[in-house]
Amino acid sequence: MRKLLSRDLSALLGATRAAVLEAIADGGSTTDLALRLGISPSSASEHAAILRDAGLTVSMRSRNQVRHRLTPLGAALLGIELPAEEAASDRGPRAATLVRRPRVAAAIGLARRAAVAPIAATS
Repeated sequence: MRKLLSRDLSALLGATRAAVLEAIADGGSTTDLALRLGISPSSASEHAAILRDAGLTVSMRSRNQVRHRLTPLGAALLGIELPAEEAASDRGPRAATLVRRPRVAAAIGLARRAAVAPIAATS
């Protein structure tokens, strides 16, 4: 199942971005992601920023590192469940403040509504 999911995510997000999203599921800093995936830290940072803008991840600065983790939406895309305390903490005071571009925010809103809207049967 993981192999099929990876292929489907790669088609949707691109191979590297899908790999970054899956690596964020295991947690870690930008440097950790870069080392695990064999990409440059700047590339890992750029991919993480795009995933964050899409609402799939959150990033938090901790001293001289930026640590990443999945949001409930990101976990749902990967087909995994977040522990209850992680899902609840996305709304707490420790959650990162995200600055989203208006077009990206509009696209995220449409994607979220589409994700929860029932699909009409067509005949």
